[in-house]
This record gives sequence, structure tokens and C-alpha cells, in this order.
Amino acid sequence: MSSIFYLWKTTFKNRLLDLKNHPSHLVVTILVVLFFGFALVTTVFTPGEDMPLSQGQNLPLLGAILIGLFLFLLVTQIQKGLSSGGSFFTMADVNLLFLAPVSPRKILAYGLAKQVGMSLLLGFFILFQGTTLRSFFGVGTPGLIALFAGYCLFLVVGEILALAIYSYTRGEDKRRRVVRAVLYCFGFLMAALFLTTLFKTQNFYEALLSTADSNLMEYIPVLGWTKAFTMGLIAGNFLKALVFLVLLIALIGLIILYICRSESDYYEDVLQSAEKTYTTKAAAKDGRISDTKDASKISRKKTGIGHGHGASVFFFKHLLENRRSGYLFLNQFTLICTVVAILASLLAKEHISLVLIFGMLCYLQVLTGAMGRWVKELTLPYIYMIPQNPFKKLVFASLESVVDSFVSGLIIFIPCGLILGAPAAEIIAVIAARVGLATLLSAGNILIERILGNMQSKVLVVMLYYLILVILLIPGVIAGVAVGLIAGSLAAGLFADCAVNVLVALIILALCRNLLHTMEMNIQ
Repeated sequence: MSSIFYLWKTTFKNRLLDLKNHPSHLVVTILVVLFFGFALVTTVFTPGEDMPLSQGQNLPLLGAILIGLFLFLLVTQIQKGLSSGGSFFTMADVNLLFLAPVSPRKILAYGLAKQVGMSLLLGFFILFQGTTLRSFFGVGTPGLIALFAGYCLFLVVGEILALAIYSYTRGEDKRRRVVRAVLYCFGFLMAALFLTTLFKTQNFYEALLSTADSNLMEYIPVLGWTKAFTMGLIAGNFLKALVFLVLLIALIGLIILYICRSESDYYEDVLQSAEKTYTTKAAAKDGRISDTKDASKISRKKTGIGHGHGASVFFFKHLLENRRSGYLFLNQFTLICTVVAILASLLAKEHISLVLIFGMLCYLQVLTGAMGRWVKELTLPYIYMIPQNPFKKLVFASLESVVDSFVSGLIIFIPCGLILGAPAAEIIAVIAARVGLATLLSAGNILIERILGNMQSKVLVVMLYYLILVILLIPGVIAGVAVGLIAGSLAAGLFADCAVNVLVALIILALCRNLLHTMEMNIQ
């Protein structure tokens, strides 16, 4: 095991040395750590009275949110297990560890430890929701930590389960059908429980919350167990939490035992998965979209972009890539958001508003505001060679994400607004505000690229992204609140927020236009 610890120590040491060799990155790292440390301390120690969850008025709602989150994560993990396997190891791990004289069990433990670390990083932002959880659910600092622990535990179980499913089903359609049949049985049981509750209550919203809060739901492996463990901790029912924790640990042990003793060598399973993941990432980085997809599912259609001249060609190129992906502007995430928002508007009119839907979608938009298609253009020479104004090229290269937000805003907010009976001005305002936020997100991505360039630490880049984004959002929020209070209109405040966000974004684009003068920093 000493070799594994040596690997950890060396990796950490090299990352510190990399910061030492890049003073600007070191300064940014310190500022990011200080900011997030301050934000975390402020969130955790915010004045306010903590009350037991059992006394909270929104207990069923919190349970339903947890079930929904865990169900989404579980489906994602199982789908990964049925297709590409787990993500414990990278190609670097495959080339170094798998050839080393280290037992498979120790290497698997190393992979699990890495996944725990990633879970901690991914779940870190849960800790910033203290104020919201305290206000709506009565969840204090201990409950916040419990949610974080439950989330991390669920991700670890999900990753192990994905690896086990892949090891069991690889190359055999019959076994895949068996796994899917088991999943369908669990889905049928959950649907039957919901329909039974709906028949009794005659109210969709109440039936949904009652089903999520049902004791029967807690007996569903992984999904229900993790929810019961988390809610038990928050409510102070430590005996209940301990029981379900033991069940989860026992399940983890059984799955690991199966993987280690299975006839199929998980080395081979992981190798295939790691190679596929590496190839996909490399293709995406180089802009080879076709190589990121299954070749059997690609059909040859009309070639050429066909539109645009000069800098505008980048915009039409991205539109064409979207269309070839099969969704045009409607990616899978947008489709899910649209369906959920419309269903919520239809089934829970008395509990939600258009502004609430807008706020939740903005929150998701910020969390999922990954870099758009324009980033890959920086790795290719032609964007630097086109004899056009750099500002123009940046605008058109990043315009696709803005148009995407506009179209998705129309599709989501118009039906929801009509269902909820919102004023026309409010519907138009939330669409405009969504576009303004998308513009600011694109500008924030450009600013990140300008500041950090080809920095290798993805964790630091993500943290800095949110730090900069918070700073960039402040002028629009201040302007929106001020105008809204003065005019006495929510729509006026949203329009003001949109205008300020667009103005800030244009200023950033103008200041960062020399990004396209540094080809050697972006092309590896």
C-alpha cells in the first residue's frame, strides 16, 4: 500500500510545484480558497435558529427533492454501467498502476478513494445552501453536513454499482436485459406506490410528496436507503440512520467482493472504459465532434456550412453542429427542464410561480454553464487566421449559447406562463433575463480563458469560474433590485438585470479581444 500512498504524495507535490512555477496561478488559487472558505464559514455560521427537521413544515418536499436527485443520479450511473462502465480510473492509471506489482484489491481501493475525493469536490457546493435550507426546511448546520454526507455516499455507491453492472453485462445482451428487467420491476413498484397514494388523495402534488415520504420508499435498495440515512441524520434519528448506513456499507462490501471474485477481470473492463473516455475527451478537445459519438449512429448528410461570411461563419458552424447532434437547440438537459417545468406548472399551480421556475432554472444554468462550443475553436488555427476583427470573432464564436438560451426560454417560459396565468410583461422579462444571464456566462468563460489560459488544474478552474461569476452577477442584481423597487414592477427589475448583464458581457468581450492574438498559448 506504500506505493499507492507514494503516488498520492507525489501527485500532490507536483501540483504544488506547478503552482510555484506559475505565480499568477498561485495568487489565483489563494484568492479562490480564501473566498470559498469565507463563503462557507458565512453560510455555516449564519445567525438563525436551527429547528429539528421533524418540526419543519416542508419535510415531505425535502424528501421528494432528495428522491428526485438520487433517482436522477442512479439512472445516470446505471446507464453508464450498461454502456461504458465506471470512471474510477484514467488512462494514466491504466498505464501506470495496472502494470505495477500491486494487488488488484489495493488498486480498486485506490480508485474508490479517488472517487470519494471527487464526490467531496462535487458535493462541495451543497454546503453553500445553508441559508436556503434553513429558511425553507429548518435545516441547520448539522443537517447541511448530513445532506453532504448522504450525497457523497450515494455517488460512491453509484460508481461501484456502475462498475459491477458493466463487469456483469459486458458483451452479453441477455445479461443487460436481466438488469433492465430488475430496474423495471423497481420502477413498477414505485409507480404502483404513487398511483395508490394518488387514488387515496386525489391530488397529484400531495401524492408525490406522500410517496417520497413513505416508509415503503425507504426499503428500495440504494435509492431509499440513502434517502432514509440522510433524513434520519437530519431529523436526529441516529438509530435509523445507523441501520441504513450499515445496509449501505454491507452492499458496498458485497459489490466489491463480487467485482474482485468475478470471473471477468475488471482490469479489462476498466481498460475499455478508460480508452473510450480518453478518446472521447481528446476528440472533443480537438473539435472532432464526429469522434465523440458512436460511428454506427452517424449518418452522412449534406456537407458544408452553407451560411455565413467571415467571423459569422463560426455561429452558423455551431448551429450546424447542434443540428447534426439531433436536437438543434434542444439538448437533453433542456428537454428535461422543459418537461419538468411544464408538469410542475400543470400539477402544482397553487404552490409555484413563473418567477420561482425562472429562479430554479437560472440556478441550474449557472451550475451547468460549462464552456460552450467556442472553446474548442481556440485549439484550432483557423480562428486566428481569419482576417476579421478579433472582437467580432469572439462575439460570433460565443453567440450560439446565447441563442440556445433564447430558444429554450421561449419553449419553457411561454407555456409555463400561460398555464400559471402570468402577465405577458413578466413572461417576456424572464426570457430576456435568461438571455442576459447566458450572455454573462459566455463572457465569464472567455474571461476565465483569458486569465488562466491552458491551466491544468480543472478543479481550480471550476472554482475560479464560480468566483468570477459571482462578482460579475453583482452589478446586474443591484440594478435589478433597485429598478424593481423604484418602479414597483418585477418585470422592470428583470429587464434592468438583463441590460446590465449584457453590458458587462460586451465590456468583457472588448477587453479580452486580444485572446485571439495568443495562438501559441491555446494550441497544444
